[in-house]
Amino acid sequence: MRKVVFYLVASLLVLSGLTLPEKGYAASDSHNEWKNEIKKLEQDKGTTFSKKDLEKIESQVKDKLTSDPNKVKTLTDYWENEPNDTLDRANLLNLDDTVYGTFEWDDVDVYQIEVKNPIELVVSGASQRGIDLGFLLADGYGDWLTPDANEVYDGVQIQLYVIPEGTYYIGALDLNGGGSDSMYALSAMNMEYIDRISGDDRYETAIEIARAG
Repeated sequence: MRKVVFYLVASLLVLSGLTLPEKGYAASDSHNEWKNEIKKLEQDKGTTFSKKDLEKIESQVKDKLTSDPNKVKTLTDYWENEPNDTLDRANLLNLDDTVYGTFEWDDVDVYQIEVKNPIELVVSGASQRGIDLGFLLADGYGDWLTPDANEVYDGVQIQLYVIPEGTYYIGALDLNGGGSDSMYALSAMNMEYIDRISGDDRYETAIEIARAG
């Protein structure tokens, strides 16, 4: 096995009055614990995207998986660079780029994002058959963040985070455990231009969508 799983150190260090070292680990002490954190996600912020914008996000990751994964995609598409299972080994993921990867058993992949200004960050992912893709955003200390919206559109998972400038990490895993030859695609985008319809909660949002329609 080439990779190891994440370790929960951020909370322990906070309790002890210490800070997370620069070359630390992400915020899960096991593959199963991280899996449970991902499964807790609920869309309860009352924020959504228009169908047109969802289609834009979908094309960023899903359409690319239909072609030969062994061929070069575009200048902004690249393969993960192993090993990338800890914060200090995280692959740099530039905004609006797409990364492709695979999972070994109990494998996790980590990607680092540098945010220069406060933005609305959208993290989206899709996978080929055989992978049940799960991912979550962590701050520079390795603490998991709760997305402001979590949607699934036509097989593409979409998470929205309203965040200040700083360093962030995306952790991805196969909820099935991994070990298949299937491929996933992951992207992070600055979506300030997105025209969203929102309400105070999911019910008010549904009413606003109906009015707009």
